[in-house]
Amino acid sequence: MSGDKTIKILIISILILLIIFALRITIFKDSKIIKSATSEHNITTNSVNGISDNEKILESTEKNMGKIAQSSGNFLGMMKVIIIISMTISIIISVIMIGSMWKIFEDAGIPGWQSIIPILNIVRILQIVDLSGWLILLMIIPYLGGIIAFILHIIITSKLSEKYGRSVLFTIGLILLPIIFYPILAFSKNA
Repeated sequence: MSGDKTIKILIISILILLIIFALRITIFKDSKIIKSATSEHNITTNSVNGISDNEKILESTEKNMGKIAQSSGNFLGMMKVIIIISMTISIIISVIMIGSMWKIFEDAGIPGWQSIIPILNIVRILQIVDLSGWLILLMIIPYLGGIIAFILHIIITSKLSEKYGRSVLFTIGLILLPIIFYPILAFSKNA
């Protein structure tokens, strides 16, 4: 049953990537319209000389500005769509990661709700991988806290992967693509 969940998660991830790719193509087309409209305006103004041709310049400018306004309206609409889609994707990713960490905590004998409490979840994950919870205090050292947090993240991920009997490549997957590998780790049969 967990293999089906893993396949579903992978399919959803691929669909999300395809949607993002399709949105990028649409935005690229809109930017081409803006570039062509502005370049057409530059050609028209450069080729027209003299005061008697002001009407041609004005007509050309109005036509090009209409194209730019139309494409910017499309762009703003696309931005709204992108924001809504990115918020939806963020919520989906959050739910998947919370569910995965909840399951990992429950497998370790810790109540799952502790996985969503900031700082407490880090202390508990340190305890799951048999490290002292006091290591979290190293992260508040000025200038070094970020580096220490990064190193601790790699150590925690490596020990968690070892605890579940996973390979080094799986550990690299946990570090680089946590949205895919944490659900696999949490919901696999040998958890």
